[in-house]
Amino acid sequence: MTDYNKLYMEKRMTAEDVARQVADGWTIGVDSGPAQTPAILSAIEDRAFRDELHGVTVHTMLDVYPLA
Repeated sequence: MTDYNKLYMEKRMTAEDVARQVADGWTIGVDSGPAQTPAILSAIEDRAFRDELHGVTVHTMLDVYPLA
């Protein structure tokens, strides 16, 4: 039988882990309103401010969190 809790724990990532997967030139679409992920967006933003990302476009709709 599949141990879904173990499988979940193996695949779990931090916001920084997700942000490290973003590559130059990507276009990212973000869910609207409270479904947005501010921790992930902030981690991507941090990479951009450190000059690690170039040409990334983020499309959002109905923002509810302040983003730089």
